[in-house]
Amino acid sequence: LRIKTWGGSDPSKVVDVKFENIIMQSVKNPIIIDQNYGSRGGDSRVEITDVLFKNVRGTTITHDIVQIMCSKSVPCKGVNVVDVNLAYVGKPGGEKKSSAGGLVGAFCDNANVIFGGKLSFPMCPK
Repeated sequence: LRIKTWGGSDPSKVVDVKFENIIMQSVKNPIIIDQNYGSRGGDSRVEITDVLFKNVRGTTITHDIVQIMCSKSVPCKGVNVVDVNLAYVGKPGGEKKSSAGGLVGAFCDNANVIFGGKLSFPMCPK
């Protein structure tokens, strides 16, 4: 489940996006908002507001279940992650560390993310 915007993009908006009732099987990078996508350079100027990821379940082969990487110029607002249950089924013994070296779970940058319901992973540090 992805929303990606190019760095250096023209001002625009992404509003009221809902990803609900999704079943995933052995996916890579299950939930991503990436406002630094591609190699155009500069901050994305796409405003992303009111995004819902709800009732997502299944399995993942990568460590970072939720990656919310938003623009410094227009941080993401109103991103909700609710009732996400994705079990790690990657390499044995690899379930404790993410690609960034942290715990399996969520990574958030320049974003207002609200976590709720039942989650199978640690939330982003405040």
